[in-house]
Amino acid sequence: MGFEPEGTAGLDYFPCRYGAAQGLFRGPGRSVTGAYLAFLGGINTFGRFIPQPYPALLESRLGLPCVNLARAQAGPEALLADPGLMRLAAGARAVVLELPGAANLSNRFYDVHPRRNDRVVRVHPLLRRLFPEVDVAEIHFTGHLLGRLRAAAPERFDHLAEALRSVWCARMEALLRALPGPVLLLWLADHAPCAQPVEWARAPALLTRAVIEALEPHAAGLIRAVPGGGAAADTAGMVFSRSEAALTAHVLPVAAHQEAARQLEAPLRRLLSADRLRA
Repeated sequence: MGFEPEGTAGLDYFPCRYGAAQGLFRGPGRSVTGAYLAFLGGINTFGRFIPQPYPALLESRLGLPCVNLARAQAGPEALLADPGLMRLAAGARAVVLELPGAANLSNRFYDVHPRRNDRVVRVHPLLRRLFPEVDVAEIHFTGHLLGRLRAAAPERFDHLAEALRSVWCARMEALLRALPGPVLLLWLADHAPCAQPVEWARAPALLTRAVIEALEPHAAGLIRAVPGGGAAADTAGMVFSRSEAALTAHVLPVAAHQEAARQLEAPLRRLLSADRLRA
């Protein structure tokens, strides 16, 4: 466990910017003027509380800059809506895309914020008709909304979840089409993909084995990184202040990053070798 003294800020993420891409990213900043690899994802790819997230581990093994472009709560819509970010990803020799959940995207039931995709900005009449007993007026986050809906009517929630998975597939396919280079999909979670979600809110939310496998042909491959042996609850090697301690339960441990780097290294080497042969 990596407690910092009370009052300190915990881990320094060296926030940086890349060209016209919106917002701050985990640094230190890498060079994007030559060959590099790009990593898209959420809080786990960012590596909150993790001194060396898996992109940094891969950088030392592959000898190429590994540009961490992860954003918390960013689904495919936020990525596609950022031309600067998409140009960075398109310029990479290869891209690793951590699979996001299916809750944080606009659909026929509700709309999400264009950048912070976990925030609900509009609820459509269709959702109100499907769940008339739920007062959604004061709900502002997708997790809160979906939790209330499932508690009220599990069977109707299953209908909603299936619709969200369908939208997720379409948006993810659009994202992959927008990236000209090879893309490796990364399942980074504390459990393997299942026929049905283990728990609806367990990240990546709402995804099933079937929707992931349906997306796989559109990418250069699907990599599964699941830490074993109870490692998912381990805070060894994390760096956080006392005020941040409770938040460590919401991110994957150091072991998950080590496993992701181990699983990704050989496929990335193959993609880089194939790219050199074509050049």
